[in-house]
Amino acid sequence: ATHAPMQGSPMPAAPKASGELAEDDGDLDLEGDAGEEDSGLDAHDDAAPEAVRNDARRASGKPPLPKLQHPRTKRLRADLSLCKYDAVWRAMRSMGWDMLGEDEVESDDWNVFWTDNSVSQERAMRLRPMQRINHFPGMLELARKAGTARNLNRMLKEFPSEYKFFPSTWLLPADLTDFKSQFTAKKNKTFIIKPSRGCQGKDILLTRSLEGINLHENYIAQRYLHRPYLLDGFKFDLRIYVLVTSVDPLRIYLFREGMVRVCTHKYGAVKANNLEDQCMHLTNYAINKHAEGYLAASSTDDDTAHKRLLSSVLARLRDEGEDVPLLQQQIREICVKSLIAVQPHLAHMYYSCQSRRSNPGSSCFELLGFDVILDHKLRPFLLEVNHSPSFAVDTPLDDALKSSVLEDTLALVSFSRDEAKLLRRLRPGRLEDGALERLRAMRVAYEDERVGRTNFERLYPDPPELPPGAEAPRYEAYLKAAAS
Repeated sequence: ATHAPMQGSPMPAAPKASGELAEDDGDLDLEGDAGEEDSGLDAHDDAAPEAVRNDARRASGKPPLPKLQHPRTKRLRADLSLCKYDAVWRAMRSMGWDMLGEDEVESDDWNVFWTDNSVSQERAMRLRPMQRINHFPGMLELARKAGTARNLNRMLKEFPSEYKFFPSTWLLPADLTDFKSQFTAKKNKTFIIKPSRGCQGKDILLTRSLEGINLHENYIAQRYLHRPYLLDGFKFDLRIYVLVTSVDPLRIYLFREGMVRVCTHKYGAVKANNLEDQCMHLTNYAINKHAEGYLAASSTDDDTAHKRLLSSVLARLRDEGEDVPLLQQQIREICVKSLIAVQPHLAHMYYSCQSRRSNPGSSCFELLGFDVILDHKLRPFLLEVNHSPSFAVDTPLDDALKSSVLEDTLALVSFSRDEAKLLRRLRPGRLEDGALERLRAMRVAYEDERVGRTNFERLYPDPPELPPGAEAPRYEAYLKAAAS
């Protein structure tokens, strides 16, 4: 399934490839790997006339499905037993995939497994050649706040200027001595304290002293960015979607559209009497949606709501004379540099679960949510990385954005027909000569061709052309340092 990029996207997608792909991502001859039809496929059910199925897709702004292959062709099967988001279910049905029924979950007869939870090494070890799962073992080393701080602080020591894209951060209680030294009579600094495993803004506090902090609990302390860039006087942050399809070698894609989350209370100078005003300081939707005056987006074009499309805000910044291409490049680099910091760990964890001699490196993928904030000079700073970004849909904007992200993700991580044929023959210790090399080449060729039909752009390797005034990042030097 393919579709055009969102209207108004500031970074236009590459032109679609002409003609149909030789390898279709939805219908594969799996020879016995597929079971009974899912009766809930509605307009995408094989029993529905082709015209009816395609009319339904056109009505929702999507292109028609490719013609179904020979009637004996079997479709990909997905296990969503550990996924709570309806948007993921709808995206897979839109792709024409079958879902395992409740009585089939224990069969392990699936091709793609999507879970809201992290993936254990034991789960990754059980993956068969024709199976992919939506998390890499070990990704929590980046996605948990403590891991983010530990790994980025390590890289900051090696590259003091190039890794200065996150607030000064302390791991408590390990860094308590240095953190205490930040409190002096000369400067009244403000810090934000977060639980190391917290989410949705829970138990976050702003402080100018050590009072009220349990110094024996695991917290992350960060210097508070007290001069953020504002929209009409309100603080906001950006949700950026990043897809990782391989960790060795590293392959990273960025979705061109994103979400902007705006606070509901106007921002003011940080003072003792407003430190507890969460709706002024925290952009989390889970906090602001309960505030008086919260405006839900009525459409994707709503520029007054507290959730907006990234493209609309970038267009506004461009109209105000800001250097948007440079900002976009800086955000790209934040994403790649962050992942490079943990690449050796991810590669080690992956190949602790799968054999280098029999696995081409594409059994896992990861769709991450990078949260970025801008300071008053429009410089981006990384707040955190989410390994399971929310795909809850509350507004038409949520539906349009998240459906697009999910469908394009599934299109990129699916199997080509030639890849599937070769994967079915894989047996550890009995590989035909050159099989792994062919599989790796097939995967790269498939992603290279398919990415141009999505709203993703490749960040690494072969990143986009640099905008004027931007210096080329030294990714290979960062990778070497991360591995040392």
